[in-house]
Parts: sequence; structure tokens; C-alpha cells
Amino acid sequence: MLHSVFTRFRRLSAPTLRIVTWNCAMAFRRKWPRLAALQPDIAVIQECEKPDKWPAIGASSILWHGENQHKGLAVVSFGAWQLEEVAQLDRSIQFVLPARVTGPRTFNLGTLQK
Repeated sequence: MLHSVFTRFRRLSAPTLRIVTWNCAMAFRRKWPRLAALQPDIAVIQECEKPDKWPAIGASSILWHGENQHKGLAVVSFGAWQLEEVAQLDRSIQFVLPARVTGPRTFNLGTLQK
């Protein structure tokens, strides 16, 4: 008599991550509902004003970089995701914002505004 042993392997499902990038062409504070409808975990927002002008958006962390207070580059995280600023070689490069993303997974994110 042959005995078959079946071992069940449970597939470990990776957490999903929704990254949205959007050039809001300024006035993000008025356009926020459009982005919120997409329910991003991470949002990269080009040409947005400084976050102190934004409404409360429920972000877990926000990074912003730019020389013009009305037209910078932001990375925003929500929920279990957090952002840490990564040292940039040259802070005079205003259109680059590197970030370390931590949460269910950890990874580096390089953002560029063109």
C-alpha cells in the first residue's frame, strides 16, 4: 500500500501597495479629493504647495522639497506606511526627493519632478 503525504503550503501573500503619482499643477489643497478617491498608500505629488497649506488629509507622514513654496515635490504616506527622509547628495537639486518607506515592507523610493 502506498501512502501519499500531501503537505499544504500556504502561499504567503505579500501586502498590496498602491502608489499614485500626480502632477496636480498647484493648488493641491483644492484638488485633494481627486487623489483621495484613489486611496493611495503612497502618493507622489508634483507641483504642490507646502503641506502647511493643505487640509487635514489623514497622512501618516509627509516629505516635501522645493525652492518655490507653491510648486514643490511631495511624498505622502497613509495607513501603516511611514516615510523617512534619505540624505541627498546635493540639496540644491530641487526636483529630487529620495525617501525610505517602512511598513509592511521596507524599500527605498526615488522621486523626480520633471
